[in-house]
Formats: sequence, structure tokens, C-alpha cells
Amino acid sequence: MSGTATKRIKRRWGAPWTLAELKRLGKTPDSVLARRFGRTIREVVAERERRRIRLRLPPRRWTAREIKMLGCFFDEELARRFRRDRTDVRLQRVRLGIPALRPWKGRKWTRPADKLLGTRPDSEIAKLLKRKTWSVSWRRRLLAIPCFYEHRPWTKRQLAMLGVKPDEEIARLTGHAPGRKRRAAA
Repeated sequence: MSGTATKRIKRRWGAPWTLAELKRLGKTPDSVLARRFGRTIREVVAERERRRIRLRLPPRRWTAREIKMLGCFFDEELARRFRRDRTDVRLQRVRLGIPALRPWKGRKWTRPADKLLGTRPDSEIAKLLKRKTWSVSWRRRLLAIPCFYEHRPWTKRQLAMLGVKPDEEIARLTGHAPGRKRRAAA
């Protein structure tokens, strides 16, 4: 025999659980218990879950990558990405003195900018104001300003349809905007 003695663990797969083994469930990782008791990890996990014993593990350590992302995204988003509790993310960020991400407020809309809305296509106004097209469209809809339609002259044939067919059908056939119902001035 060589100088190193190896301890032989007696295999106990499927054997009844002893009281000493049951007391260790949930207090030590399943893989360690499986090795100590000569059982499979599946067997240890199944017995622990059958007895509804939770495995108490120390909190997962924060990686440098995770810490670097704190404050760059909302806490809810990071919690989802890291598979951590939202309060854990917030506490770690506060502990490290990293400010929370604030929602982007954007530039304020001015009256002259509001007056441009609906006078030209949204894409042109967006270029003039150096804004995104969706931002201009959103603001125009918020203020209930109708969309800009390029003026196309009516042909005699199109004018003859007026009053004969419904406005929606005429708009669909001619490509002109349907008539808007005006609110009565109070």
C-alpha cells in the first residue's frame, strides 16, 4: 500500500434516512451531503424537497460586471437581468453610493415649436426642431392637432362625388383626408 490512505465511503443509495442525516438537510449544500452520506445528489435533493426543507445558501456575491451596471439601468431591469430581488439591487446600489437612474426628461416644448405642429409633415418638423419623428407625432397628438396633409387639387370627377357618396368612401377613393367634425365654440 502507498503512504496515502483513502477513506472509503459506503454507498447507501436507496437506504432509509437516519435521523443524523435528516438533521443536516438544508444546512449544508446538497452536493456535500451526497458525498458525505454516500448518496446521489438527486436523492438528497428529492428528500429535502419531499420534507419541504429549504436550502439556506449565503447571498450570491456581486460580480464586477453587475456592480458596473448599477445606476446605468433601472433597478427593476437589473433585477430581471441578474435574477436577483429588486430590493437587493437597490440596497447594493445605495451601499456603494451609486445614484439611481432617473428617467430621461428631454427638452421642454416651447410655444413656437408647438405652433409648427400640423403645419408640415412630422418628419420635416422633426428635422427643423432637431427631435425624433415619434416625439413630434406624440406631441401633436397630445395637443389634438390634426396631421398635416399635402394639398392636392380636386378634379372635376372627384368634386362630382361630393354629396353623392359618404365622406369616408370619397376619402378612400381620392386619397384626400376625410372631413373633420369641428367642435362648437363654447
